[in-house]
Amino acid sequence: MSTETMGILSHVQSAEMRRRSAADINSLNALNKIFDECPRCASELNPLQHVYGGGATRNPKYCFVLINPTHLNISTHPEYRGPRFPFIGVRQFWRILHRAGLLSGEVLRLIEDKQWKKLTTQALLSELRRRGIYVTNLVKCAQPHPDLPANQVIQEDFPLLTKEISLINPELIVAFGQLPFKVLTGETVKLYEYYDALCAGSELKVSWFVTPEGKRFRVVPTFFPTGRGNPRLSTEILRLLSESSSTLLRGVQLPLGYA
Repeated sequence: MSTETMGILSHVQSAEMRRRSAADINSLNALNKIFDECPRCASELNPLQHVYGGGATRNPKYCFVLINPTHLNISTHPEYRGPRFPFIGVRQFWRILHRAGLLSGEVLRLIEDKQWKKLTTQALLSELRRRGIYVTNLVKCAQPHPDLPANQVIQEDFPLLTKEISLINPELIVAFGQLPFKVLTGETVKLYEYYDALCAGSELKVSWFVTPEGKRFRVVPTFFPTGRGNPRLSTEILRLLSESSSTLLRGVQLPLGYA
């Protein structure tokens, strides 16, 4: 058997294992344990810790889905102990939420302090819970570089992401960037045209993420908030959502979480 064939079989087996694991999970704590037992990270001797989702974990107003963590998140460091969720120690994302009206000035001042402290993480987590925001990534494995995760990795972890979303049961999923949006909905979107339509007062086009059990969740896209994305327009779309989400979602008749 060739090395390439063995690699393909390994990925297929890993994906099947993830699907079977997800089927028996009924809590986020159990799900996070599965993330920490990732066979890929074990085989690659990846020393970085996995980054879970974090924030409001019961029926949040928003579930923000990004791509994957890197070593810049301080909770990936092997010596770190404490809550693990996206962008701990990474300030740009939280500045965007503040500009969009989704994060208080008081918490932002803690974030902007030169040293990121345990108090900062706890205050941020409390703020997310208070505002009904849950933040997560397609992939929980951290990388020592900013490259996108391989498509095979995303597909292997997709059953666990599906279970995660089902467990928290969000009112609205916001996909940051075209990749998360396509993974969740199977659709592509032209983000600049989408933004122009919103600014022109058009009704928000809502897509759907459908679980294998038939649960349906509303999904809207925005720009990726850092690096390869567009922080300014990401902020603007989030601001529009936070200021007028009930108006933008008018005309959507299906009840949340059901077919």
